[in-house]
Amino acid sequence: MRGKGIEFGALNNSLPLRGDNTKIVYADKLTKLEALRLFPELEESHTSIIEPDLIIDFNTDDLSSLKTAQFDFMIANHFIEHLVNPIRFLEDVSHIMKPGSLFFLTVPDKDFTFDKHRRLSTNKHLWADYRHNKKVTCNAHIKDYLLHKEIVDTPHPAIVSYFKAHKLPLS
Repeated sequence: MRGKGIEFGALNNSLPLRGDNTKIVYADKLTKLEALRLFPELEESHTSIIEPDLIIDFNTDDLSSLKTAQFDFMIANHFIEHLVNPIRFLEDVSHIMKPGSLFFLTVPDKDFTFDKHRRLSTNKHLWADYRHNKKVTCNAHIKDYLLHKEIVDTPHPAIVSYFKAHKLPLS
């Protein structure tokens, strides 16, 4: 990838790029300080967290403000699976891409994630969220995630509170 690019949601794992003639800007929902406050488990990797150049809430904002930026490439590396409405995001990206630009998109292999026991979202569900212009994660999705993710270490206090409030087992 060469030229001017943007990476969406890099947080602490930006895609390594090579080349002296490559310039990249970073866009995320939170500043570095906000991310560390919200996710204290990231403290040990705080030096690798990227301070975003642009603050965009990808669930509520569209990308039209980026139309004039004329990016040569865009990166969404392990990002799209965190969105409420991924189809809308892909549509927005298609509207701001200039002819000949590249879009680098990756998603995790479901068999090797901490929530591998969750069912995949169906195409029908994704398209319904798109048609209804969903912008907020519903409680059913949060409950499904919390019930089916593997606890890899001490649960976050917010998870413990949610489970207690809904009288759910924490194991």
